[in-house]
Amino acid sequence: MRRWRRSSWWTSPRVVEVNGAFATRQMLPLTLVYDHRVIDGAVGGRFLALVIDQLRDPQPLLAGGAA
Repeated sequence: MRRWRRSSWWTSPRVVEVNGAFATRQMLPLTLVYDHRVIDGAVGGRFLALVIDQLRDPQPLLAGGAA
């Protein structure tokens, strides 16, 4: 069985601004694919924003309910 390091193939370290200073953070690319004939782009964008918000602060999900 292969053990993955923290910096594995699906994440990559990136330099980002945190509280006015530069810091290195692990970033996970996220892509949403949907059929535009069924879902409008604005709806898909709002859904992706919701997913990103939940990933940034998963505590409400872990507490038993969505924010």
